Amino acid sequence: METKTHTDILNQIQMEVSVRLDDAWGYDGDIARIARISTGSQRKGARADIGLLAHLIRDDHGSPLEMGMVRFEIHAPLFTVAQLLRHRMASYSQVSGRYVEMDLTFYKPLDWKGQGEGNRQVSGEVLPDEKQVGANNLYMQSIMQAARSYTALLDTGVSREQARIVLPQALMVKIFCQMNLRSLMNLLTLRMAHDAQEEFQDLAWGMFALTRQRFPVVMDLMMGRNKFAAESRDAYVAFMKQYADELAVEAEAEQFQSDHLANAGKKVNQ
Repeated sequence: METKTHTDILNQIQMEVSVRLDDAWGYDGDIARIARISTGSQRKGARADIGLLAHLIRDDHGSPLEMGMVRFEIHAPLFTVAQLLRHRMASYSQVSGRYVEMDLTFYKPLDWKGQGEGNRQVSGEVLPDEKQVGANNLYMQSIMQAARSYTALLDTGVSREQARIVLPQALMVKIFCQMNLRSLMNLLTLRMAHDAQEEFQDLAWGMFALTRQRFPVVMDLMMGRNKFAAESRDAYVAFMKQYADELAVEAEAEQFQSDHLANAGKKVNQ
């Protein structure tokens, strides 16, 4: 949003979070190769590499996974960014309201929901239409007043770092987030769960899809572990064997260490 005169406030409303893969380091094959240094074993083909990765993920031997890195550019409301920052094993760089005037773009959920039953921190059912109208009116009044107050404070001569304190949690901000695959898998396991806040679920699924373009095997095995964890260890082992057979029986070492497998993995989250 371009800087506008403080007498002509234009508020933008956004109904979704967005994420972009800014950069990534490593491939599936790199992680398997690095893991083998601990035992001095030699590579025995792509199927064995997939088996090794499955073992690492299943038994939480996560150190080799820390060798893979991803960096995201995220556009999300402040309340989602606050939850993101709870994942401390990552590096962040966020737009600063001390240096620049904040872009007055605000997040609005598609539907307003009631409080969930049985879990005090989650939303419940979508509110009826008449309550949707009332909630929308209250929301618009609130963000318009906040935007007017922010720009009025700046016009009065109040500093940027103080004027920003009147802006609501709905304010959309940009942030870079960089983490290794081990930390990312922890984030995804928690935030793709059904009881995570919907906005963070959307963000987490976006991060998963983007990371899977670079690390398809690791991401698929993580999804398999999460999916079959409620069943048994044997269920995950059976999934892993079938996955390896379908993907990599005839794969060459050079193929496994390149990025052409980005779309070869079988999705298991459906």
